[in-house]
Amino acid sequence: MGRIFEVRKASMFARWDKMAKNFTRIGKEIVIAVKANGPDVATNPALRRCFQNAKSVGMPKDRVEAAIKRAMGKDTSNYEEILYEGYAPHGVALLVETATDNHVRTVANVKSHFNKGNGAELPTLDTQKTEDKQGNNVAIDLFEGLVRDNNEGAVVPAGAEKWDISADGLTYTFHLRKNAKWSNGDPVTAHDFVFGMQRLADPKVASTYSFLIHAIKNGTEVNEGKIPVSSLGAKALDNHTLQVQLAKKNPAILDILVMRNFSPVHKKELEKYGDKYFQPGTLVSNGPYKLTYWRVGDKLTLVKNPHYWNANKTVIEEVNYFPVQNVNSEEQMFLSGQLDMTNDIATDQFEKLKKQLGSEVRSHAFLGSYFFVLQRWL
Repeated sequence: MGRIFEVRKASMFARWDKMAKNFTRIGKEIVIAVKANGPDVATNPALRRCFQNAKSVGMPKDRVEAAIKRAMGKDTSNYEEILYEGYAPHGVALLVETATDNHVRTVANVKSHFNKGNGAELPTLDTQKTEDKQGNNVAIDLFEGLVRDNNEGAVVPAGAEKWDISADGLTYTFHLRKNAKWSNGDPVTAHDFVFGMQRLADPKVASTYSFLIHAIKNGTEVNEGKIPVSSLGAKALDNHTLQVQLAKKNPAILDILVMRNFSPVHKKELEKYGDKYFQPGTLVSNGPYKLTYWRVGDKLTLVKNPHYWNANKTVIEEVNYFPVQNVNSEEQMFLSGQLDMTNDIATDQFEKLKKQLGSEVRSHAFLGSYFFVLQRWL
């Protein structure tokens, strides 16, 4: 068990928190008004006032409509998705929590940009080869796997809307979102996920995280080069249905699939550009952001992906990752306003910064394994 220390701009979170609370409050008032006197504003003055309040705080139309449908008992299955799943990139951890009567959380839809310290320079944007915290931060914003974990650590749908598990626990069938697209507008298909898994298993790709694929049927043999990648237990039943067979029953398989190493890959584009694929202008992504700029020693820039299936809920318009390895330099960049969030802070500065910045200084628990290799020279 360890701790991650960071600092974030409080003013930005305060603004989002205020808007989130307004949206939640008005949504609750709309539900009450509609249940009392119906959805017609001509005969429901309370609802008319709610609409005026919603307009004054910039509450998105889809959230107003969701509250009305909720009150009328329609489409309640996606009510929480509309109010809560306003996507802020996990890599910059910007979800603002607000409780309502049924514990729905909401996120303010604020157009903005975000500057984040990201520690060391990224070695690669190839998700099958991603192995470090810095690369994972960016990969989470660029790519979306079958599933993801929410703020509580629970596995929730992402690229797949739902999944079925066979009676013996060995076969998982994922049903993909039919409106999911790559950043170039092409549809995301089950074949893209199969190709991503095959790359992870392929010994020619030589991913250091290829051991993850051993949980999939024939994953070990494929990774050892004993059988072709086509033998891997991942198959596209059609464009939107993916079947994954396990090597053995594994209750942690969904948590494993959260890893960005299982991200889909656009095979046609990768084969077209080869080694140049993972660069600005050629890389296509299926997550909420797309890559527009990357220069070693400067920064990496992601902008909102308009083709992302949930793009209208993407909170941040632009994310800039700065490779600042010196924690003292990173601290000064934050204090001077160049960064909105740091990657780390010096442990001996924690108490001082906590007194100086208050709630802007945060620490988070994390689980990890560290080991030392001792070599004796004779």
